[in-house]
Amino acid sequence: MTTLVLDNPDLLARAARIDSSLLHQRPPATVTAPVQTLFYYACNAHRLTDLDAAVLEQHGNYLAAHPDQKLRIHGHADAEGKAEYNEFLARLRATTAARLIHRAGAREAQVDCVGWGSTVPLKSLSDYAYNRRIELQYLTAP
Repeated sequence: MTTLVLDNPDLLARAARIDSSLLHQRPPATVTAPVQTLFYYACNAHRLTDLDAAVLEQHGNYLAAHPDQKLRIHGHADAEGKAEYNEFLARLRATTAARLIHRAGAREAQVDCVGWGSTVPLKSLSDYAYNRRIELQYLTAP
């Protein structure tokens, strides 16, 4: 003999609870890569603004949700001062940004850092503010 759910009040009540709980569930949010990939620094600084740090955290969330993605962070400096210091500062900027991205969930193997110093200006060597930056480059299309 087959029992219909409608004939059994207990089964009907359990089915109603299950169905109503499914109505309240949301599908998981899709994590997309942030659009911003260029970040600027003040003179001799290696820390970003809170707003820029939040964007880097979003990049970390994206990488955590997409383990097949890889990111390279290019650190740059302006042409003021000695080349050795500019290379150090560029690398420091890149690694500090990488720490924020790792803290948000990206794995170590997903992020690579390069410090260029002042050897790769964005515009010209005299555009100091534009050259104090990091650039994020996804090595696999996001």
